[in-house]
Amino acid sequence: MILLLLLFTPPLLASTLSIARASSPNATAPTTCPADLSAGQFQFPHLIVPTSPLAPDTAFGNSYSATVSAANDTLFNFDIPASYAGLCSLLFLFPFASDLDPSAGAYTYSGMEQVVYQDGGLAFALLDGVASAATTFATTPRVLTDFGKTQILPGHNYVVANFPCQSGRAITVKASSVNQTALTYFQDSASQPIGLYIVPCA
Repeated sequence: MILLLLLFTPPLLASTLSIARASSPNATAPTTCPADLSAGQFQFPHLIVPTSPLAPDTAFGNSYSATVSAANDTLFNFDIPASYAGLCSLLFLFPFASDLDPSAGAYTYSGMEQVVYQDGGLAFALLDGVASAATTFATTPRVLTDFGKTQILPGHNYVVANFPCQSGRAITVKASSVNQTALTYFQDSASQPIGLYIVPCA
């Protein structure tokens, strides 16, 4: 299967999520909320679906890699266990490429200048519906909760937002580019994890 990455190398469910407003985007995680995966309890995406505003009606299907750029958004599906009650944290882990496990390969990042000098980064949002492999840019569910922008630089872990866990439900989180920031990576939870995760707070 060939994905349309458009020079950047790199039907949804009708049910509406009931969710309280998330904490301020990029807020420092409370001491009871993990900022990494060391506690051992975490959820990784069970479906990763790239979409493109330049091909709004094209379904690219499931992917093992995420591509976020001016030409591509990526949707991440998480299945939240019933045991995740109370507050959850959405984490984005972005190690140095040299620290990655070989199983993750290498990532492509074009964003240092954009993040430092042009207020760039990645924007994350919880969607009001659940994506499928057939979801396109045009059929992406609307934004339910905007988590705002996270300015990403290699070698850091980021708490994107703390929000009420959707216990026993599937959710979709969208990642999109801000000011031309571009990132393509293989989601991997090996010894040096990279990518988007959800962890429960104690």
